[in-house]
Amino acid sequence: MTGWLVRLPADDTAPLRWRRIDAHAAIPDWQVEPPDVAALGSGPVWALAPTSRLLLQTLQLPVRGRSALVQAVPYALEESLPGEVEEYHFVIGPRQGDGGIPVLAAARADVARWRARLIQAGMGAAPLVPACLALAWEPGSWTVALEPEGEVNVRTGPWSGWGCERPVFEALLRRMLADAAPRPQRLRFVAEGAALRARAPLLADWTLETLSPAQAWDGQTLDAAVSLALDDASTGRGSTALGDLFQRWRWPLALLALWGVLAGGLVGYRVHTLERERALLAGQMETLYRDHFPEARRVVDPPAQMAQQLRRLRQSSGVDPLLRLLGVVSGPLTGLPGYALDDLRYQDGVLEMAVRTADLAALEALSAPLSEARVRMSRLSASAENGATRARIRVEALP
Repeated sequence: MTGWLVRLPADDTAPLRWRRIDAHAAIPDWQVEPPDVAALGSGPVWALAPTSRLLLQTLQLPVRGRSALVQAVPYALEESLPGEVEEYHFVIGPRQGDGGIPVLAAARADVARWRARLIQAGMGAAPLVPACLALAWEPGSWTVALEPEGEVNVRTGPWSGWGCERPVFEALLRRMLADAAPRPQRLRFVAEGAALRARAPLLADWTLETLSPAQAWDGQTLDAAVSLALDDASTGRGSTALGDLFQRWRWPLALLALWGVLAGGLVGYRVHTLERERALLAGQMETLYRDHFPEARRVVDPPAQMAQQLRRLRQSSGVDPLLRLLGVVSGPLTGLPGYALDDLRYQDGVLEMAVRTADLAALEALSAPLSEARVRMSRLSASAENGATRARIRVEALP
């Protein structure tokens, strides 16, 4: 299959980048100049959303039915989101053989901004999928793509992956590999050979491979990833087909509706009785849930929420606190003149980092903006080395 990828950067000031996919031809690198209209007509177009701005998880929820899932998923992810539930757009994927449900969360503001850029580029109908899920994947391996503008996308499973900025990639990769269950045997890099050789000593416990762009990006992988697209470009066609079906069956449906009205009087009393019992049971379940979890703010589906709370008591879940801290501090730190990260240690919610910078005052000035983001930064030590300052800092989330 041939087609085109358009990659949306995490930084809104960076340009869109385009890449052609073709299993039977050499694939050029990402290009800034958009292809001409004739070239775009040669196959489908997929838009890739930056993984570092998304949350991908597979949930085990004891609920059935689409409407129940739509209600339960936002509150199952509530503790993993940095903002309010109402600020996020959720996509629910197909239930897997083990009962797991892949879900995707993205800030509504991000989705609107990405869609506006695609419309401006004439690609408003392109499905918007997580960039990591567009990478080829095989069991027992992770696929790593080192993208332009310093972005990194990592696919770790059929419906899982993560992304980050290049300065924190190596430290974050080591942490993710240490916590992975099961651990991958191979790491497949979509990168130049020099970039892979530079990381080989740090990843000596894994088999390292290099993937060509033709192997890394293919239409079959992308067709599967559309199941978690942030919007569905085919909604209009589905609505038309449904209208045609209704037009054909309108008289049988009208008779069925008339029979339903007549039969409703016979079962009304039973429905009323069952509704009262349901309301009574729902009240009892909510009371039981609040008795055991008094800190709960909203109760939407007591059985699903209680199951989620019990899982949290049995094991740690959700977004790692380390990722939250790195997400807050990585931007300000990488903006320092002469910045370099020498070491990173994390334990019990406290992140200690050894950094080098040409401006110690600028480093200490970051305390105020980080405090506004509910993160405390303190300097443990500082020393001069080769015209720069090497400092150890302590970073932790404020209560």
